Amino acid sequence: MRVRVVVFDYDGTLTPAIYENGKLLFRLVEIKENVVLGIATGRSIKSLRKDLGNKKDLFDFIIAENGAVIVSEKLGLYEVFKPSYWDEVVKRFREEGLGYDIGEIKIGIYEKDLKAAFRIAEEFEEGVRIVRVMPSYFNAVPPAVNKAEALLKILNTLEANPEETAFIGDNENDVEIARICGYSAAVANASDKLKSTAKYVCRGENGEGVLEFLNFLFKL
Repeated sequence: MRVRVVVFDYDGTLTPAIYENGKLLFRLVEIKENVVLGIATGRSIKSLRKDLGNKKDLFDFIIAENGAVIVSEKLGLYEVFKPSYWDEVVKRFREEGLGYDIGEIKIGIYEKDLKAAFRIAEEFEEGVRIVRVMPSYFNAVPPAVNKAEALLKILNTLEANPEETAFIGDNENDVEIARICGYSAAVANASDKLKSTAKYVCRGENGEGVLEFLNFLFKL
């Protein structure tokens, strides 16, 4: 089946190679002519746009904050999933001094603060999901938020299906989205949990793994 959509995790997957690897950048430009490209990240949209600079134009959509925010100028989308109780969750994290890196929805948490974060999460019957996004860094998000659900909304708008979609990532917040895609990959530096889920495990780390996966999908 032809691949119509390719989605990339950002930190630990596209980075740092998108800035350093000319071959990867050239390959992205090349396949963009016939394929929809997207990013699915735990970062806030503001942080990602600042980091990407003019390279943001390579991508047709962005899933930010682990699925809480969807942005696509091409598709006319700007959606934020915010439950009515979430402001109170943010307030409690701030009260406990855990208000680092708060986006529109997600709350960044360092590993050293996990015990306190889980204690706060237990206060809310509606639920607070804590997910690992980097080896020692986590996000708190609403329980219904994940990259997979956000991608399904975008695919519906594109009139595409998961079987025509490829994804590559590196960490535990990529597991759900990897499960639904017809083609999924883990870079060599990925968590064991993602490697056990992905259909393809790259030999290369970060951007080298991305380039390897793209060459696998779109045979040279």
